Amino acid sequence: MKFAKTCCCTLAVIICMAVGGAEYDIAALVYPGYHPEPRWKELGLFPEGQGEWFNVKDAKPKWPGHDQPRVPVWGYENEADPKVMEKKIEAASSHGVNVFIFDWYWYGERPFLEGALADGFLGAKNNDKMKFFLMWANHNWSDCVDKRASARHSKTIWLGGVDGEAFRRMTRRVIEKFLSRPNYYRICGKPVFMIYEVGSFVKGMGGMENAAAALRQFDADCAKAGLGGVHIMACSWGQCKPEHIAALGIESATMYTYAHHVYPKGDYARWAEKGLAKLDSEKARLKGLKAYFAHASVGWDNNPRFPEKMPCVTGSSPEKFEKVLRRAKDWCDRNTPPGYPKLISINAWNEWIEGSYLEPDEKHGMGYLEAIRRVFVRRK
Repeated sequence: MKFAKTCCCTLAVIICMAVGGAEYDIAALVYPGYHPEPRWKELGLFPEGQGEWFNVKDAKPKWPGHDQPRVPVWGYENEADPKVMEKKIEAASSHGVNVFIFDWYWYGERPFLEGALADGFLGAKNNDKMKFFLMWANHNWSDCVDKRASARHSKTIWLGGVDGEAFRRMTRRVIEKFLSRPNYYRICGKPVFMIYEVGSFVKGMGGMENAAAALRQFDADCAKAGLGGVHIMACSWGQCKPEHIAALGIESATMYTYAHHVYPKGDYARWAEKGLAKLDSEKARLKGLKAYFAHASVGWDNNPRFPEKMPCVTGSSPEKFEKVLRRAKDWCDRNTPPGYPKLISINAWNEWIEGSYLEPDEKHGMGYLEAIRRVFVRRK
């Protein structure tokens, strides 16, 4: 039985590689906070209608030499516009980024910030050039995303946890709207669903037993839909404990950012070196996983979101990032189990608000994307 499962998994990966043609799956995280989300008005935030582009545009240096504001070459575009997303897909896919991991939010029985995915990406005519999957960003939501609100002392608006009935309603919608898509990312033939805060998931469910039952039901619903079940991936940081792995049937994990593991301050090269070292310690800590996937972070500076000075990483460059990518690639080669894809998560495609993005800016142009292409795209 064990041998049969391994063979099926291996076959699925071979088929996937034959279709995609890439040896590595470079999966960039996408923060969908840059479009006119209808619920901004409900929250009393971002009356300009552009979401967090307000913070990006309004950013100012807080000390001599502070690299702010970051200015996007493409401008402050609406990511829920399919034409805008078509340009992003073309840039990503031509430089070796072949998967988008969309931060996906669900509060009060409704989606939030879903337009960049549902309208933009899935409406793009060229979205078949890329795979995508969801990371359920199930953290509490506060109004501090608008720095005008954080200056008044931020407050929690929504809790990220849900109970079992709400989770099933949510996941049934996810199955129908996203997981059944032909370009939804799969591991060993099963669609991937990543959970950002495993601890919050368990708490919302009322304990480990209820959480495990909810995931078993999710798997059964996916199987009934002809998807072969679901592959649960965890976001690897303090919210995910070793005891969660076997109890919840979590199969794999990867990082969201080095900032979860290394205090985000000082020179990028030293910060990233410590982040890379955490790949080994996190893999060892979360024993029981079938696979732990590599990660590379572009940088960290979330000062645009806050009026006060925040610690940040300095000196990131495409050249330094390329060295990190080569180290992550080497780690991936040594640690990917047989039958699993060579997946490397990247923070991030567009975290302008946190100073970690692959999209071109006025300082480096396409430099970060070119670094990915040099490391992962084979020249014909």
